[in-house]
Formats: sequence, C-alpha cells, structure tokens
Amino acid sequence: RQRQMCIRDRLDSASAPGKLYQFEPSGQAQARYAELFAHWDRAAEYRSFTAMMSRVPSGVVPELLLIAPSYLVQTPDSVLFQAEYQLYVPHQASDIPQLSRGVLRWTLLPGREGRWAILRWSDRELADTGAVSWSVLKALWAR
Repeated sequence: RQRQMCIRDRLDSASAPGKLYQFEPSGQAQARYAELFAHWDRAAEYRSFTAMMSRVPSGVVPELLLIAPSYLVQTPDSVLFQAEYQLYVPHQASDIPQLSRGVLRWTLLPGREGRWAILRWSDRELADTGAVSWSVLKALWAR
C-alpha cells in the first residue's frame, strides 16, 4: 500500500501541480454513470487504471492504437491533441468489454523531465461502431 501511494504521488506531482484535472466522458457514459463522473479526478483515473491492469494476465500487454492523430492547437504552454482510438485490453473480467473505440481530445501541458501531463480529457463514442467508449470502461473498472 505504501508503495502504491508513492507511485501515485509521483504521477500526480508530474501532472500539472496546482491545476485541476478535468475529464469529460462520452455521452453514453455520462448518461449511464453521471454520478460517478461528477466527482472524477486523478485519483479516480488511477484507481480505474489499476483495477483494469490487475485483471490483465502476466506477460500480456494492452494495445492502444491512435488513428489520425493531430495537434489542433499548439501554444507555448499547451497542446490540444485529438485522435480516434482503439483500446484493446485482454483482461480476465467476463462482464467488461475488452475493446473500446472513440475519439479522444487531450489538453496537454509540459511537465517535468520532458513529460507531458493531461490537464483535460474529452471522450466521444463513434456512432458507426458497436464498441463502447473508453469512458464506459473507466466507469466499469471504477465500480
């Protein structure tokens, strides 16, 4: 437990200290999990990600494919990045989909040691697929 706190604290301190992280879930996720996302923060991101990764078998790696990535706006202190995504997580939870698809938009800020921090994350589902959005996966892992 102490080790986990140290890792999370390091991630948070590298993630734009003093700035409030914002996550905008897809419409589908907002409709189904409004109460959960009303209080979503960096700690919720960490818990959801950790829960997901704990169900991925050892030696197996999730795959994130970014399709048509583009920088919509670039300023000296931030970048607005957008891409269609396909996230495949080969986990062992039968009630949670392994594939999600959608469009993400990140507002990125430069951090320490050349790392970038996501200040704002907006997610949209793709209308032409049956796949759930990443937001839905986040909510399901956060339960």
